[in-house]
Amino acid sequence: MERFLSYMGIILGGIIVLWITSALTSERRFSGETDGEVTDIFFVMPNKSGNWNRKCEVTYSVDGQTYEIHIDCPSATEIGDTCRVSYRPKRPGNAFVEW
Repeated sequence: MERFLSYMGIILGGIIVLWITSALTSERRFSGETDGEVTDIFFVMPNKSGNWNRKCEVTYSVDGQTYEIHIDCPSATEIGDTCRVSYRPKRPGNAFVEW
């Protein structure tokens, strides 16, 4: 029984270390930040409940290169609104918006 508990402690410790490492790494993945602007608002096909999904096109620039992403947006969002865009420094086209 002692051996079993020792192994369980080692396994649990390993899982905790992997979880912490993963959390810290994911924060660094999207460490680039810039301002984005809503350049278009559109609706896409209805979901299962029949509601149309409201999407925004957000344009942002990194090192002189312009990128666009299409994301869900809050109902009060208007064209011209600004938002914070977090992106991966090695792949700036991979980003998400913080409203």
